[in-house]
Amino acid sequence: MLGKAMRDGIAGQVRLIYAELDDGFISQAPYQDWQSESGAKWPAEDEFRVGCTLEHAGYYLTWLIGHLGSVRRVVAASAEVLPDKGSGGTPDVSIATLFFECGVVARLTCSIVAPHDHQIRVIGDKGVLRVGRAWDNAAPVKFHRRLRVRRRLLEHPLGRRIRPPAKTHPKVERWGAASMNFALGPVEMLSAMADDRPSRMSTDLALHVNEVTLAIQNASDDSGSVAMQTRCVPIEPMPWAK
Repeated sequence: MLGKAMRDGIAGQVRLIYAELDDGFISQAPYQDWQSESGAKWPAEDEFRVGCTLEHAGYYLTWLIGHLGSVRRVVAASAEVLPDKGSGGTPDVSIATLFFECGVVARLTCSIVAPHDHQIRVIGDKGVLRVGRAWDNAAPVKFHRRLRVRRRLLEHPLGRRIRPPAKTHPKVERWGAASMNFALGPVEMLSAMADDRPSRMSTDLALHVNEVTLAIQNASDDSGSVAMQTRCVPIEPMPWAK
């Protein structure tokens, strides 16, 4: 729904995107008690060693690259600021500025340190499109139009909810920490095979998302600016998203 609102020009020309994937101060959470419905415990050691960037950045990068196309340059920094949790030096925070070939600039943060924040804000000439819970397929999309009040410039504090189309993809109930339909990608690939057409989930997209993710994960405090070598085209909108 957020992508359709962007394409429809509700916020005007898109200039900047802020995307947050902060999960809170996880090392102090009672994660020893977390378990799936099957009874499997949350794999803390694996999660910490892989790191929040490799674990989570793909959720937003796939969406950003799918709508905006290729990232030409990544300027990022990453660090381990909680060394006592046993991650072996893997970053637990990363901050990246993504320069897209289309001209849009996006900032992506991933951490298991900063307060929980999963919002996306799309800043355009007319105002801001915002989703507060990006891991919820049914989360409302709101448009905060820009106002001039006396000598001040601000965005409307309440925002107008953008109504979704009557028919969208199948939704799912809340499952653990998210309400995401994880089957949408596999279903698209199977549909492409059945229709004998190229899949929207292309190998070029997967390779580009991985290159950008690794540039952020491995940035440390001294990598500076990294030019991307791979490219991909934006994803064609699904029929229900046009």
